[in-house]
Order: sequence, then structure tokens, then C-alpha cells
Amino acid sequence: MRTFKIICIAVLLALAAVFTYQNTAVMQLNFLFWTVSMSACLMLLITLFSGIIIGLLLSLLNVRRKARKKSIQTKAVQ
Repeated sequence: MRTFKIICIAVLLALAAVFTYQNTAVMQLNFLFWTVSMSACLMLLITLFSGIIIGLLLSLLNVRRKARKKSIQTKAVQ
């Protein structure tokens, strides 16, 4: 199992290297009054990690809400 994880990590790192190499063109992002120029790879990675962080925060809030609801139900039964 450990070998499988190492192989998966190596494959993902290789894919990330190829992705970075192929997406070095500079892109311009316009949002409201701001204009930012950066590489396509960097822009996509920032978008990816922002989505991951937002997803984790939302799932954490959902878990906390369910735990609180369960705690209230347990107190009501007692």
C-alpha cells in the first residue's frame, strides 16, 4: 500500500510539472476595477486552492452544525 501511495504522488507531481510547463503564457484577469496579469498556471492553481479551501470550510461548518444539533437532541432526551 505504501508503494502505491508513492507511485500516485510521483505521477501527480509529474502531471503538475507538465501542466506548469504547458501553461506559462501570461493572462490578464479583469475583475471590477482591478486588472491582474499572471501566468495561466498560477491563475488556475489559485482558483483550485481557493475552491478547496471554501469547500473545506463549508464542510466544517456542516459538521459542526450536525454535531450541535445532535448535542441538543441528546440533552432533550435526558
